[in-house]
Amino acid sequence: MNLLILGGNGMLGPWVVRALKNKHNILLTDINDPHPNYKGEFLKLSVDDTQGVINASKNMDMIMIYATMKNFIKEKKYKSDYLNCLHDNSLKKQKYPAVNMLRQIMRCNGFHLYPHVVCNGYDGMGKKIRIRYYRVRKLQET
Repeated sequence: MNLLILGGNGMLGPWVVRALKNKHNILLTDINDPHPNYKGEFLKLSVDDTQGVINASKNMDMIMIYATMKNFIKEKKYKSDYLNCLHDNSLKKQKYPAVNMLRQIMRCNGFHLYPHVVCNGYDGMGKKIRIRYYRVRKLQET
């Protein structure tokens, strides 16, 4: 599978790359250079470069976003009283803060993020393994 990882040099990205690098083809992107030990494909790219992200996503099967977008979102004049993802304690209080941020921003722009959960078998203890996907739909105008 071809994976595009946006913001892959932060807190989470390197762990994701380490877990997936032997199983998938990865294009890592970030505004900072990768760790000197990183041997894969890298593109210096900011998530607010829309055309750059579109170009990088061609021929990709999945896009994973680990880039920090809080400051970019605040610059676009979204209000924190409407978007609780912008609150200072959002990382501590929310189970999936990045998904919540994306969901709230998309809703402000006329789209809805629908979760789609798929069972991917069971672990060694008999607990169901779930994979969460999201579908995007345009909101109906009222």
